[in-house]
Amino acid sequence: MTVSDETWERSLDFARPWSISEENYDTRYGRTSKAVVDANGRIVLFLDPSEDEYHVACESAAAEEIIRAANK
Repeated sequence: MTVSDETWERSLDFARPWSISEENYDTRYGRTSKAVVDANGRIVLFLDPSEDEYHVACESAAAEEIIRAANK
């Protein structure tokens, strides 16, 4: 499932716990990406908006470490 860029929002107030999304998000760059999301489903960080066209925004291992640190 891809979530339209009209339905997701960014925030600076993130609720715990954080996790990696099940959905792909439209990143407004003509691509889709999984994301680190907060407990309310708000996007913290896109994992790969470029789909390998450029460097990944955040590798899965780094995302898992970010989630571990955020959920402490």
